[in-house]
Amino acid sequence: SSPTRLRLAQRIAAAMYNGIGLSSVRGSGTSGYVQANAFNRHKKGHHRPSRDVEDDARHGNRKQGPNADVLAHNRKREMELNVFEYRVELEDEGVAEDEIDRRVDVFRARLVQEEEERAQSRAGVAKGGGTHEAAARKQHDMQKLQDAFGVGGYEE
Repeated sequence: SSPTRLRLAQRIAAAMYNGIGLSSVRGSGTSGYVQANAFNRHKKGHHRPSRDVEDDARHGNRKQGPNADVLAHNRKREMELNVFEYRVELEDEGVAEDEIDRRVDVFRARLVQEEEERAQSRAGVAKGGGTHEAAARKQHDMQKLQDAFGVGGYEE
C-alpha cells in the first residue's frame, strides 16, 4: 500500500505546476509566476492589543507641544534676515561703513523692542508656517475653547 501511495503522490505532484494545480503554464493565459499571499500570514495566538491613552503615554506616543526654543530661534532668524537686507540696501546706496553700522544697530534695537512688545501681546501664539508655530496656535486655540466652555485642562 505504501508504494502505491508514493506513486499517487508523485503523480499528483507532477500534475501540479508550481503547487497550484496546473500541469503546465501552456494554455493557462498566465506567465506561471506564483506570488505568495501576503495577507494570509497569521501567527497563531498573535493579536494586536488594544491601545489606550495610558499605554500611549507610557510608550512616549503623546502629542508634543511647541518647542519654545525653536520658536524663539525662528523669530531671531527672521529678525536678523531683516537686518541683513537693510544692511545690503544701505551698502547699495553707497552709505559709509561706520554709518551703516550705526544705522543697522539702531534698526536691530528697534526690531528687538518691537518683538518684545509683540511677544507680550501675543502671549505665546506665533504666526508662521512651521510645525512648532502651528502647535503653538493649536495650543492657544484649545486653551481659548476650554476657557469658553469652562472645562478644566485635559491631559493626554
